[in-house]
Amino acid sequence: MLLAAVLGIAASSPAFAQTSDYLFEAVDPYPRRQVGVVLRVRIRDAAGRPQHGAAILGASLDKSPDGQPGAYAPVTVLPTADYGVYGFKTDLNTDGRYLLTLRAKLMGVAQPVTGTVLFTTPAPKPPPPLVAPAKAPVRKPRT
Repeated sequence: MLLAAVLGIAASSPAFAQTSDYLFEAVDPYPRRQVGVVLRVRIRDAAGRPQHGAAILGASLDKSPDGQPGAYAPVTVLPTADYGVYGFKTDLNTDGRYLLTLRAKLMGVAQPVTGTVLFTTPAPKPPPPLVAPAKAPVRKPRT
């Protein structure tokens, strides 16, 4: 009977969430290079539902995707007005790729979840439009 009670408590306790259970995505992955830029991140669960009310425990921004892991930029967490979207203010002084790493305490999840989001400045240039080669005019033979 004691064993059944212990198993019942273990089965009813919440499972620990894994980082893979949540998706961290950039609202605009190609921000402008400027001082005081706001990077916005959307957090979704595995089913695609936005996660609102998260407490951001920490955030850091570096240039590790470009081979410069020691090049950190200060990040300020901003209050959010959008449902499931969180803002971070920073300075993007050079072109390249930036990796935002953040830890968030989500509602209903026992442990904090860590996620990363890639931002690139400037935006990649679109390819030139495809133009069909001009056809030589067809001349009709004289009759």
